[in-house]
Amino acid sequence: MNYPTLGFYFTLNVEGIVEALSFQEVSGLNSQIDTEEVSEGGENTFAHRHLLTPKYSNLVLKRGIVQNDTDFLKWINDAVQYLKFKPTLLTVRLVREDGNSLATWTFDQAYPVAINLTDSRKNELMIETLELCYTSFKRKDN
Repeated sequence: MNYPTLGFYFTLNVEGIVEALSFQEVSGLNSQIDTEEVSEGGENTFAHRHLLTPKYSNLVLKRGIVQNDTDFLKWINDAVQYLKFKPTLLTVRLVREDGNSLATWTFDQAYPVAINLTDSRKNELMIETLELCYTSFKRKDN
């Protein structure tokens, strides 16, 4: 019998930039294909439904803020502050406590579009939120 995984985290690899950054929360793994209805002349009992281009949500990654990710932060800052975009392949892995991957997603032509820090007025953990655009994604079960 299969049970949901309880202890887990996510890792992010940015091709050519950084490997295995840890994140606690990932969202935006959504895709949707809309349809367009087209009526045929003289046919009143139905309409044809044609598929449109898939739409993807932005990928959102959250983690406690850390230091020493200089190449990764440069990639983000180049895009968000200087509008120098370098779309690249991203890999996100869902990792169990024992270090084994449970699932892997690859994101084509990804680039950062936003970075935010929590507005903390107390002595709490600062949360960094990174939002990325991409053209498509695929999931692979490990």
